[in-house]
Amino acid sequence: MRSLKLEYHVANMPFVDQCRKAKMARGSLLNDIEKGQNLTFSDVGLNRTEIEKKVSRSRTAVANFLRASGEYEIKKSAERLTKLGKREKRRITMMA
Repeated sequence: MRSLKLEYHVANMPFVDQCRKAKMARGSLLNDIEKGQNLTFSDVGLNRTEIEKKVSRSRTAVANFLRASGEYEIKKSAERLTKLGKREKRRITMMA
């Protein structure tokens, strides 16, 4: 019985491309005025949904800013740090 259910689900599954969600485009970052408004509205005691409506920005943008306002707009390093320095790399290439 279980194998029949599994075969049914596999047969009726949509293609992989249909399952993937389209990625959302990134909006512009908050400007200084909007950052100040977010902080003051938060200090007054408004929740994130109310701040979102007043500033006219998405709830996630407001939440991300309020969660880590000091780290906002700082890009994370994309590459791994190397253990070898420039000198060691040169030595290895010279030996090879």
